[in-house]
Amino acid sequence: MSSIHVCETNTTTIPNACASVGSAGTDVNGMAVKSACQTLVKRLQPIISKNPKGTWNDWVKEAFKQSISLSATGYFRGYDGNMNWEKGEGHPFTYFVYGAACSEVAIDCLTGDHKNLRTDIVMDIGCSINPAVDIGQIEGAFVQGIGLYTLEELNYSPKGVLHTRGPDHYKIPAVCDIPEQFSVSLLSPSQNPHAIYASKFIPQALQGETHQQSSFQEVHEGT
Repeated sequence: MSSIHVCETNTTTIPNACASVGSAGTDVNGMAVKSACQTLVKRLQPIISKNPKGTWNDWVKEAFKQSISLSATGYFRGYDGNMNWEKGEGHPFTYFVYGAACSEVAIDCLTGDHKNLRTDIVMDIGCSINPAVDIGQIEGAFVQGIGLYTLEELNYSPKGVLHTRGPDHYKIPAVCDIPEQFSVSLLSPSQNPHAIYASKFIPQALQGETHQQSSFQEVHEGT
């Protein structure tokens, strides 16, 4: 790992790079890096086979002596699900991310005010590459959903002009809106052959819409 150096994104070396929105950066860039590494390993394989007990430095030095290119570019296009929207045939998504959430909410029936007392979330995100990052995404998604379903409200003028265009005009989630007990668990690693190291990406927007339904439904049922 000490030999790996990650440079900043630059259009001089990587033109037309896709956006890393929706937490898809690991899926796309991870597979591209894997493709480039496989190209390099293929070039080094004849040298490795002659010196199987050698180190990485030994193989690279020998490749340099033999004028073998030690740079490669990887690219990942994504899987084609052959989706036909008119016929409803094919696979619109490469894989699915599953999860379940349960919330306990206290409601003031006189004012309509409510408080998230406890929320438990369980997610199946394959073999997590970085559990701390993934759990942070899940927590952030839930809080984003709190604002979407229970705090934020879109107000329009009779002419259709949006009045609530920013935090100055509507409430966003704050520290006091976080559940007093907040638990996020990752399901035992499941295999996902369509992404790097069998991982799954977890976009905050979609997760927020899904998990926050647990609190929203509690408020709805309670009133």
